[in-house]
Amino acid sequence: MSWPLSLWRCWLITAPSASWLGTSRSCRPSFAASIPRGPKAMTESASTAAAPAAMLERVIADRVDDLTLRWLIEAFRKFDENEGRLPLERCLRLPTPAQRRLNERNFWLRTLGELVHEPRPVARAHAVARRLCAFMTRGPWRQWQATAAPPPNATDLEQALYFAARAIGSGAIPQWRQVARVIGSCQKNVVC
Repeated sequence: MSWPLSLWRCWLITAPSASWLGTSRSCRPSFAASIPRGPKAMTESASTAAAPAAMLERVIADRVDDLTLRWLIEAFRKFDENEGRLPLERCLRLPTPAQRRLNERNFWLRTLGELVHEPRPVARAHAVARRLCAFMTRGPWRQWQATAAPPPNATDLEQALYFAARAIGSGAIPQWRQVARVIGSCQKNVVC
């Protein structure tokens, strides 16, 4: 299944740091050992650590620049240093399938939050949760779930509801508090 490039962008928010990749070095010679390191390489590496999705977009679009090439080299270096024990996806810092589904769901919940016109953040979260629940239980989702895309005459709100429902799949429909946390209208220590 192909994921829209916009979903890779939304993954940037939750991109993991490079520290979990591991740094164990192998005693055998490495093809990555010939690649120069230094302050410039460290700066480029640090800037790409926060943007694996943007780098992936560049590779997919066949727009490989120096920064993207450095990102690929660093990933292959990690893969080689760990003798292939770490999957290449992890070395590239790409999301797991579960993270992709969660990021897709959160992206569409945030989009719904922008499309619902409620003045107060908590009311917005309530409205999104209500509309999503109604769409999935009583709305057109029953007829649309077998289709690859919403019908062309669907409104922007219905399209966002469709993609949010598709991302949720057979999972639980999020309650308003969860929606509030995702769309940013509820802080951790604040009672909504």
